[in-house]
Amino acid sequence: MLRIFSPLILINKIPLVHLQYFIGRWGANAVKGEVSLLFPCLRFCKEPIIATIIVYFFTFFKGVFEKSYKILQIFLSKRGKTADFSFFRRRKPLRALTKRKKSFIMYGKETTMKRIYLDHAATTPLDKEILEKMTPYFLADFGNADSPHAQGRAAMNAVDNARDLLAEKINAKPSEVYFTSGGTEADNWAMYCGAYAAKEKGRNQILVSAIEHHAVLASAERLKNEGFEIVYIPAAKNGKIEVKTLQSLLCERTGLVAVMSANNETGVLQPIEELCAAAKAAGSLFFTDGVQLAPYLPVDVKKSGVDMLSLSAHKFYGPKGCGALYIKGGVKMRGLIVGGEQERGLRGGTSNVPAIVGMAAAYAKNLQEQADAAEKLRGLRALFLQELAGEDGVEINGEEGLPALLNLRLKGIRNTDFVYSMDLKGVSLSAGSACASASIKPSHVLLAMGLSEEEARESVRFSFGKENTKEEILQAANVAKELISRLRGGNSL
Repeated sequence: MLRIFSPLILINKIPLVHLQYFIGRWGANAVKGEVSLLFPCLRFCKEPIIATIIVYFFTFFKGVFEKSYKILQIFLSKRGKTADFSFFRRRKPLRALTKRKKSFIMYGKETTMKRIYLDHAATTPLDKEILEKMTPYFLADFGNADSPHAQGRAAMNAVDNARDLLAEKINAKPSEVYFTSGGTEADNWAMYCGAYAAKEKGRNQILVSAIEHHAVLASAERLKNEGFEIVYIPAAKNGKIEVKTLQSLLCERTGLVAVMSANNETGVLQPIEELCAAAKAAGSLFFTDGVQLAPYLPVDVKKSGVDMLSLSAHKFYGPKGCGALYIKGGVKMRGLIVGGEQERGLRGGTSNVPAIVGMAAAYAKNLQEQADAAEKLRGLRALFLQELAGEDGVEINGEEGLPALLNLRLKGIRNTDFVYSMDLKGVSLSAGSACASASIKPSHVLLAMGLSEEEARESVRFSFGKENTKEEILQAANVAKELISRLRGGNSL
């Protein structure tokens, strides 16, 4: 019996808000019909412990029945018979559970309120106009871009046209643009390519800012294991990488400098032109992660002077699974993925034609709308801050940068509790980078800016989008104020 009840003993150690979150997620699956008879119990339970006990015992007895059923099947099959338990199976989910308005589930109740999405730094919805431009390459023009026939040539033309368009918009040559599977691959490729290009010139040191995306930091660690010297550039308290700090670290061994254009957690903008000029003066290559910059500000690789720059389509209302890497002509290239002759023989793998078409079209459209969108986003950000102005213990992390990002410290409130509670109230946001959201570690960006671990664990990220309305921002701010008060009082919902 102790073995059966031991998981229940641990429940008392789980924070209430986490328990409510997982029960809510489990209940959402129940609506789909997996355990539809159990859902009413979850919906009307007053105490999380009771709901959890129901879940536990239902799962336990369901498992016992399934094992017995399988044993009986094996037993009867040896005698040339079959076991038929179809009468146990509900052919259709309960009508009351299937004919509902679109809704999301909170612990103990359900709401039909439309969700408010404030996590655009993690990803953006695919623009419908972009989807229409991609659709032909899923259907009629579905050919492999490397095939010699008419459908293959049509696909290759689409890829070439997309490359030309994207290159034009970032002020590069088409031959300098390479398509990838996303920003992470582009970051990896740039670090790998830049490091070994520098090594051939006798430069073995790589300077990497301490606030980079994990894709860059992980690449740096891998290169360290391959014999490169990695030096991290510290950030100032406002989140900036100062030119004088970089200059103090540059030396004759430095072959590559990596500093992101805009931070994905705080939105702080870096002085890329000045940093790049300092690196070039020391004879070093310069790589910048432009993934968060591109959705909000124009990218001009010639003006900035960078040698390499990464982009990701899903950050500016394009498709997921597609990115691009700009590599300046003259930088010696190395392939990262082998097995094909795509991307001028440097990246093996069938070209994702619909996504490539979508990425170029999305960037062009985003660039056209950027100025108006930025003005709107600044207004939404200011409105949200204005609504929270009366709350004690709310501080902004980093200086103002991108118009859509806002990183706040909520004193005395753990960020995971706040994010889960907002989610249950219908507002989507995050505690930081989406690529590290599953980690229990505090944000490395905030730690690099001088915050303590406790302060970093009290920080959350709001990121607004062009489809957000003032009404949504006001509603989200009201929910945030309510939860700040309740969570500081020890209650979650």
